[in-house]
Amino acid sequence: NIIDILEVGDYVNGYPIYEIVEYEDDTRAIVIGDDNKSIIWKKQDIKSVITHEQMEQMAYKVGE
Repeated sequence: NIIDILEVGDYVNGYPIYEIVEYEDDTRAIVIGDDNKSIIWKKQDIKSVITHEQMEQMAYKVGE
């Protein structure tokens, strides 16, 4: 289940994950920030994932 391996700081569908919510029935959802609104997505809504480790590797550092 892809949602089980996601972490805060990863990107889903181009949005950063701010929180991962676990419900009483053991389902999980991710909360992303979008213009100060929270959006909750479940696994069927996930189309693309970039981990925070991948983002760090791709980062271009200016001035070093």
